[in-house]
Amino acid sequence: MGTHNPMEDLALVCCTAALTAVLCHRLRQPLVLGYLLAGVLVGPHVTLIFNANVENVRVLSELGVTLLMFSIGLGFTLRRFTRLLPTAGAMVAVSVPLLFAAGFLVGQAFGWTPLESIFAAATLVISSSMLVERALRDSKSRPEFRELVFGVMVIEDLVVVLLLAVLTAVASGSDVSASELSWTVARLSGFLAALVAVGMYVVPPMVRAVARVASPEVNVVASVGLCFAFSWLAHAAGYSVALGAFLAGMLVAESGAGGRIGTLITPLRDLFAAVFFVSVGMLLDPALVVENLGAVFALLAVVLVGRAGAVFLGAFLTGHGIHESVRAGLTLAQIGEFSFIIAAVGVQSGAVGEFLYPVAVAVAVLAAMLNPWLVRASPWIAEAFERNLPERMRTFVSLYATWLEGWRAGKQNPLPRRRLWRMFAWLAADVLLLAGVIANAAIWHEELGGLLSRQIGDRPDLVRGLIVGCATLASLPFGLGLLRMGARIGGLIAESALPLPEATRVDPAYTPRRALAIALECGIVLVAGLMVQAITQPFVPPLGGLIVLSLVLGALAFSFWRRANELEGHVQAGAQIIAAALTRTGATIPTPSIEDLEQMLPGIGHLSMLGLSSQSLAVGRSLDALDLQARTGACVVAIDREGVVLVQPEDEEVLRSGDVIALSGTQDAVREAARLLAEARELEVTSSF
Repeated sequence: MGTHNPMEDLALVCCTAALTAVLCHRLRQPLVLGYLLAGVLVGPHVTLIFNANVENVRVLSELGVTLLMFSIGLGFTLRRFTRLLPTAGAMVAVSVPLLFAAGFLVGQAFGWTPLESIFAAATLVISSSMLVERALRDSKSRPEFRELVFGVMVIEDLVVVLLLAVLTAVASGSDVSASELSWTVARLSGFLAALVAVGMYVVPPMVRAVARVASPEVNVVASVGLCFAFSWLAHAAGYSVALGAFLAGMLVAESGAGGRIGTLITPLRDLFAAVFFVSVGMLLDPALVVENLGAVFALLAVVLVGRAGAVFLGAFLTGHGIHESVRAGLTLAQIGEFSFIIAAVGVQSGAVGEFLYPVAVAVAVLAAMLNPWLVRASPWIAEAFERNLPERMRTFVSLYATWLEGWRAGKQNPLPRRRLWRMFAWLAADVLLLAGVIANAAIWHEELGGLLSRQIGDRPDLVRGLIVGCATLASLPFGLGLLRMGARIGGLIAESALPLPEATRVDPAYTPRRALAIALECGIVLVAGLMVQAITQPFVPPLGGLIVLSLVLGALAFSFWRRANELEGHVQAGAQIIAAALTRTGATIPTPSIEDLEQMLPGIGHLSMLGLSSQSLAVGRSLDALDLQARTGACVVAIDREGVVLVQPEDEEVLRSGDVIALSGTQDAVREAARLLAEARELEVTSSF
């Protein structure tokens, strides 16, 4: 018997969710699993005494999404968001094209139409705000990590807004021209700019005025009212309510009251968040899922492996360490509410079969069930990954993060932002023009083939060769421009992170600078190539673009591998210099000496000397057992043991009381290494950080 009253639906949903949540808590399972199980039990596809009304629960669940995005926005300010935009934007630029291409290939492998494959791929490019927020809350993440992950989600929301506009036009049979797409982007940019500009003058003063004259209760009512008002404006403009709620939260945060209001609305947010997860479980149709079980598991593999890998790659390329990159990838390895909206657009328009919606829901549910375990296992996965890297790659990985850390902190020569943005604009133009030439050649090849056949006769091999040759010649300038611009951007950032010396001096940073430049060039070419692949995927043979991209990246990787060898020698030479300093000064090196060493050895990272006391649990354990580099990213470059210095000690080396350990890495990595060496006992630090 189905309910029809919203009050009855809310009572049924909350009581069932409470029972299943208590059961999962007793079994030490994630609460999200209990909420999803409750959704299956009260949904229309399982016959029980009572079933909740899907539409009523969906409306209530939207309140959860809105309040969640509002609370996330309360933790941001415009300044913090703009600071994260380049990093989070680069991560999205890697993950979205890679996931889109992988999802399209899965659809084609199962015999779906190109349009069905496009919609299936689009469901994979957006994370679930609810799941991410719950995972970060359960794992007690650092504020910096939360900012990074939420920044990625907000930019993904903007990408999905554009994607929905394009897919809606495609599903209705309309042609999506460059002018229409440009107008869509311009309209979204104008809407966001107007909402933020007007809101900055209205919302913060209003919130401060209410806070001066009213109670906390009235403050919450006024703030949540602004949340729903901005959500309504976004919905009326044709965009997501979540986008409007996030902007409202950011504007309220500008008043300085974000933390207080966020604490007050937490119980309300948690209640409707549970309703949201129940609504997801209600959409799961077991019959259709069983019919398409192969596609469900294939898309689930793309979400768990492909999405985690894509986000990891983007995070690492932007200067985050192995551990933080792995954790970001696993935290975002799921799909959510916007995926259902994309699938619903395709099904309701008739552009795709009815199977896609339950398949998307099943993938989301399974990913939601597995995501908490993946997040908990992220430290172990990161350690295993870094432990199995070749030695030269481990050295590069630890130093790469230090180079970009110094560049982002502005410790080296500042990089002209206007020049950099201009170069990225040229790179984007090369990507779009290259993709346009390839796509148009694929679209018009039959017409061009017929025209050539009338001129030279029925010679299909020659006709095909002429078309491919002309397309290659037409795309060659843009492909070379892409490679050239990638090299220029990589070189510019590398010179900013590790500046060139004066003309009369030796260049001690040459080797790390070249390694950084080539690594950045590989990353930029990879991102640009994935974008071209994603745009042209529906028009060209599935593996053609990937083969070309693999060949180009293979050539760059060979050059990078040579630089990694040279970098290993550079680090060995630096370790010898550190060893000489340790021999001269013993176990008490003053802070200026460390600063001098860092200036003498540019590119070797942040240095610190740590003295082990007899109370340290690290004493008596080998470096292999401690596994500092895999667990923290910091390298042990030397050990001073009673005047005898061990340069780049072997993993089998056992630490002793009184050892002075020279560490290199990012500041966070060195701090974490110090914590692990102390292991809850006293550690004598002979020089401060």
